[in-house]
Amino acid sequence: MKKKVNVMLDEKTLSELDVIAQMYSLSRSSAISLAVAKYFQQEKVLEVLPDFVEVAKKEQAKQLAE
Repeated sequence: MKKKVNVMLDEKTLSELDVIAQMYSLSRSSAISLAVAKYFQQEKVLEVLPDFVEVAKKEQAKQLAE
């Protein structure tokens, strides 16, 4: 379910948003929605990255020991 929200953006950010929205034939609302979704995806990756690196290092050490 989608909800309507109001956002305040400075002129530079709004201008950049409009350029990107126009480039991909999106509305401002769709561009903001996609940007926020992408941000959360990146944050989730960053949350698990240290664990992934630790597992990879252990696996590499195991392979080198063989």
